[in-house]
Amino acid sequence: MDNRDTLLRTIASFPLIDNHAHNLLTADTILSCPLEVCFSEARGEALKDAIQTSSLKQGVRILAKLYRCAPSWEEIKRVRDTMPYDDLCKISFETTGIQSLLLDDGIYDLGALRDIKSHLGLVEDVRRILRIESVAESILRGLVESINKSNESVISFAAFEGPLRNQLKSLANSKEVVAFKSIAAYRSGLNINCNLTNEEVAISLGNFIRSSTSSTNEQVNIRLAEKVLIDHVVNVAVDVALESGIPIQFHTGLGDNDLDLLYSNPLHLRPLIEKYKDVKIVLLHASYPYTRQAAYLASVYANVYVDVGLVNSLISSSGQQATLRELALLEYVDNGDFTVDEAMDVVKQNKGVKLVRVGYLDNSSQLRFHIVPINRFRDYVAPNGLTSLRALTALPYFADVVPKDTGVSASGECIIKPDLNTLLQLPYYPEHSIVLCFFENKWTPVDPEYGKPYLTEDSKYFALCPRNCLRRIVNAARQDFRIGFLAGCESEFVLLKTNQGSEKPVPVDETLYLVAASFRGTSSAAVIDKIVDSLSQLNIVVEQCHSESAYGQFEVVTGPSTPLTTADNCVLTRNTIYDVASQFGLKATFVSKPFDNQAGTGAHLHISFHDIDKSEKENDGHLTGLSPYERSFIAGVLHHIKAICAFALPTVHSYTRTVDHCWAGSWICWGVENRETPIRVCYRPKKSSNGETTFEVNFEHKFVDATSNPYLVMSAIIAAGLDGMKKKMELNTPPCLDDPASLTEKERKDLGIVERMPRSLRETLDALKNDKALIEALGEPIVRCYVGVKETTLSLEDSHPTYITPAPYVFGVWGLIHLLLLGFIIYQFFPKADTVVVNGIHWHFLFIALLISLSQSLYDSDYLIIAWIILLIATVQASHVYFILKNRYPSDSTAEMIFIHFPFSLLHAWTVVLSVIGLFAAFTSKEEGESPGIFVQILVAVGLIFLEVTAVGYIEKFKGDIAGAIVIDWALYGVAVEQDDTFIRFVAIILAVITTLHILKALIYDRFIKKERAPPKLVV
Repeated sequence: MDNRDTLLRTIASFPLIDNHAHNLLTADTILSCPLEVCFSEARGEALKDAIQTSSLKQGVRILAKLYRCAPSWEEIKRVRDTMPYDDLCKISFETTGIQSLLLDDGIYDLGALRDIKSHLGLVEDVRRILRIESVAESILRGLVESINKSNESVISFAAFEGPLRNQLKSLANSKEVVAFKSIAAYRSGLNINCNLTNEEVAISLGNFIRSSTSSTNEQVNIRLAEKVLIDHVVNVAVDVALESGIPIQFHTGLGDNDLDLLYSNPLHLRPLIEKYKDVKIVLLHASYPYTRQAAYLASVYANVYVDVGLVNSLISSSGQQATLRELALLEYVDNGDFTVDEAMDVVKQNKGVKLVRVGYLDNSSQLRFHIVPINRFRDYVAPNGLTSLRALTALPYFADVVPKDTGVSASGECIIKPDLNTLLQLPYYPEHSIVLCFFENKWTPVDPEYGKPYLTEDSKYFALCPRNCLRRIVNAARQDFRIGFLAGCESEFVLLKTNQGSEKPVPVDETLYLVAASFRGTSSAAVIDKIVDSLSQLNIVVEQCHSESAYGQFEVVTGPSTPLTTADNCVLTRNTIYDVASQFGLKATFVSKPFDNQAGTGAHLHISFHDIDKSEKENDGHLTGLSPYERSFIAGVLHHIKAICAFALPTVHSYTRTVDHCWAGSWICWGVENRETPIRVCYRPKKSSNGETTFEVNFEHKFVDATSNPYLVMSAIIAAGLDGMKKKMELNTPPCLDDPASLTEKERKDLGIVERMPRSLRETLDALKNDKALIEALGEPIVRCYVGVKETTLSLEDSHPTYITPAPYVFGVWGLIHLLLLGFIIYQFFPKADTVVVNGIHWHFLFIALLISLSQSLYDSDYLIIAWIILLIATVQASHVYFILKNRYPSDSTAEMIFIHFPFSLLHAWTVVLSVIGLFAAFTSKEEGESPGIFVQILVAVGLIFLEVTAVGYIEKFKGDIAGAIVIDWALYGVAVEQDDTFIRFVAIILAVITTLHILKALIYDRFIKKERAPPKLVV
């Protein structure tokens, strides 16, 4: 303990160097600068809330002691405003022990600054940290002004490159400058491209100059935000820093509201760090909230250092301690468990991680991943990625095959590039980490694109990358409208018991919404506890969780973040729920509606405007308080909602949810706090600094399915909203305040509610294919691929369900018929079959086969009436062959019975069944989750009776022909199994039993008992 006290005394008395500070304001400027800016990165209206922050409250206590006044904010401000400015500065510095200041004088948004030398006297020594973007902007300003004053229209690359490099060298070698600093994190992000070509930079320079010289203003305002230019400036500065032997600081982590936190993660700097191993790189602000990532970089790279300034004044005491622990394992050092060297060794061991799941989400919403050993991941995969098939995102859920019409094939590869921002250790499986990926292009010498520079940041990404699709659309919103978005998700799921010996799913309980019994006496509580704890350790904020309306159903609500982060969190949340449930011997499902007559399972998506131009945010008197932009956003989503549903409701089963009175919205409309509209405007209360209650607004998209791809859904919704904003669409309909399904047709019409939500996947895919604006926004390649995958899925599933369609297994009779017909094809070449084949069947068999094939093709293409007519013709032909065989060519051998009569009896009966199903498919429709009307029930009953009469006719009229009767009986039982309507099931089962009795009568009574009891023949 004595050693510790000695250490603390030494630290307290040792002269300090503040290695990242900014110039003091001038005496005039301080009068107009709010004191709150010292404690918050907020600006404008948001700065008023700074008084409620822990950092300001800590500051009040510290400044009260320093100023010797009462510990209140008002009193602090009074002293600041009345005390002479020079005395205020002197008092503030006297107790700090700071010997030297290193000043970044590139901050201008607060007003005029004191020059560097004026700080002497407050401290013994003052030096300068050179902000490299300021140097570049000064050169660019000169170039733009030069063009404005001359007739020149072209600037050479050398006119920028030469002065930039020379000025940086000159300043780096001066006594005044001790380090460089970059704020690339504020402008374009820390994902610096270290391999830019002069051609790429020249193109970007030309674009920037042209856009800057288009203004007619005499005063040229230059703000460098072009990514390629910024990346080039950083590379030049690091080159110069290497030559001059000075460090370079990087702003990382938190900052003003114009910073995209996603791209301020220091892990993005890894390629730069590895390329310039002899340049000292300082990560400012502890990279908060990416402190662990900063600690990792500092622990494995000798040239990386972490600065803890600024962040400690903006977070709570416990937060400060947590930050330091994450940086240096101080808790363990404090306890004597480790020396400092041993603690750093622990950091280098990657916390026991042995394998990394390199994952992505495909168009079928399947999470797929490669598993890579940690050393291989660190040394090769992290910087280079994995190469794999371009068609990876186009695989359907049911097989590893490449569907047609997706734009990709088995040829060509892309790069699966880990996004290190998403690298996380799985708390429930600590030997594994997971990282989500972008798809990047991989061009080889045989590709025309090989060797060509990427003209834009987006051009390096593979066109079918869902994560980049969302990233691009969000960036476009910021560029075109200067707005950002926050998004959050409600993940609903059902927990099922396993190994229950039941074909139907068995829920873990039979409780309802929010009831306490959901967490009482079952395994649910332990599972939910583990899920929530795991998500928290994955840095996913859980706002609440609770039971839902269906049996065994729960919901986890995760907090808002940027759209890409929210989509990533959604993927990780679903994966965590699956994995944790499995560890408890349960099965989690996100299927749309696992139980009939109960609420479905959704993934309600909330979106709100995060940053928006003030002129567009002002309330113009609309009854909802929504701004013009917000109303146009909703109008755009409603305009495109049918096409959006192709992504939001991605399976045939999804449409069992969007029905009347099922909490998802069955009519196209919007409402305020209305859970029966597909778009619900939500108002979240929030206390303002003056104690008044205000509301934060977000838009809940209730129709979104939990089996959807969150990247594509969010891309489609935001793109549709932006289209509404671009075209200034008006939200002409009032909000619906009732369940629209409960209103009369006139009441709905008065509210402008005239269309239902889509009722099938086919309908939404057709809408998507015809939505040119959405296709352009998302990109034609990714839409084409998605539609191709889904249409392949539809060809597997029954895309035209009817109230008379039997269970899927019934269609297995096709396999038996094909096998027997193959035997017929072979048998026809035997001499005994010649007469029957030539005279009885002749060309009819080929004609029937062609007609059935054509009918099926038309059916798959949705030409249902034409398909049914052609199938009817095929049935007539099959009937003709059947009657000829029965009446003219009865079987006289077992071979003829097996290879001729038996297959054509089955074929005839099966075409009759298909004709009845095709009739209903062509002229009626079945809406999933809705019951048929009385008229439809009667029609179905007539159809079933027709089938039963046909089956009985086989037996009674054709001397006990039971083959065709068995096929129809098989179909009747299938209808009873498949259909949910009680009346239809009852009719089907009764008729199936009657048919079965006739079959048994023909098999047993007529052939054996009746034959034995027949009277003896009289011989005359």
